[in-house]
Amino acid sequence: MDGLTLAGLVRAHLALATLVQEHGRIIAVCHGFAYPEALEAAVMQYVAHKLTALDIPLDDGL
Repeated sequence: MDGLTLAGLVRAHLALATLVQEHGRIIAVCHGFAYPEALEAAVMQYVAHKLTALDIPLDDGL
């Protein structure tokens, strides 16, 4: 992980979150379980709070 910047780490985590948001419901249906929408909402709120605490704007193209 040499050379990994905070912005790069944030981008990677947000990319994973986007992937889950876009495909999680489909995967849940395919495997026969309910998608945890309340958990997703709580996680997104937590991430937004942490990014704000780190002074990383949510809308800066990360």
